[in-house]
Amino acid sequence: MTEQDFDPAAAATEVWQEVFASGPYTSFKMVEAVVVLLGISSTDILANLAQLKNFNGNFVTEDSISESPLYSTWPSLSGRCTSFAVKAVTLFMLRYPDVFDFHYYDVGRHRVARCERTGVLIGSSSSVGAVVLREKEEWTNVNGLNGRWKYINGISTYERNSQRGVKRATSIGPERAMGVCLEEVTKGAILVYLFRYYTAF
Repeated sequence: MTEQDFDPAAAATEVWQEVFASGPYTSFKMVEAVVVLLGISSTDILANLAQLKNFNGNFVTEDSISESPLYSTWPSLSGRCTSFAVKAVTLFMLRYPDVFDFHYYDVGRHRVARCERTGVLIGSSSSVGAVVLREKEEWTNVNGLNGRWKYINGISTYERNSQRGVKRATSIGPERAMGVCLEEVTKGAILVYLFRYYTAF
């Protein structure tokens, strides 16, 4: 296949489907990793889930998400939205080096990855797989929030309207995305396990 024949949307859909079908949406691996990081036992956690709130996502670093116990939160066969995005982007980088340039965004209690070059958007909650979202095209996330990507002062920014006015979010690193996700899980003591499937698009 030549570079001219390459279809980023088709490649993105293939990766999205592979990651989506690889396992359930669950926070169990994340809770397991946090329990290890906090140095407490599973028995203690089950007796008092509030202990999870002692976790601080700011201590998650780029190095630590590549090491035990955090490494298990994203390349395994399960995870939440952030795990999904990190796993998909990793596959893109392995299969299509120098083609995609993904950045992570927190779009209101949901993390996604968007490619600056192609507009490909990777989100675990999509009902149509990977989508191509060009600058200023409106997109509704899983929480029903409408927003769009635009360049502000040369920086790609996710912008959405809220009851408190316009909210903007610039890209964050995978470690910050994972830290935010882990904090959501721990602050809310969220233990979830949902099986998922898709029909061919």
